[in-house]
Amino acid sequence: MQSVLIIVNAPACAGEGIANALQLATAILHQQRETVNLRLYFMSGSLAGCCDAQGNMLASAQASLQDLVRQGAQLVFCSTHAQATLSAARVHGAGVGSLASLAEWTLAADKVVCF
Repeated sequence: MQSVLIIVNAPACAGEGIANALQLATAILHQQRETVNLRLYFMSGSLAGCCDAQGNMLASAQASLQDLVRQGAQLVFCSTHAQATLSAARVHGAGVGSLASLAEWTLAADKVVCF
């Protein structure tokens, strides 16, 4: 089994970075070649791309993230963002992590992809 870490560091204004990360994560989980331990870590700035102007998580982003967790992906929001705890609570099974947890995931991963 391979371990893949996707780090989402795209600024909110980048737009496609977050969508591309979610699409790749979905494609990895749907492939039939082998079982994959998939982890996604959202850096603090990228989380804003999943939220509206008031800081509420967009329904489409919440649904996509919840679907990834339901399929077995591990999802963590960086604790340095004010919305991290609230976002993790809205996506059942997601967590809040630190740079130390990102370092552990990075060292354990066979592949690391950054958006």
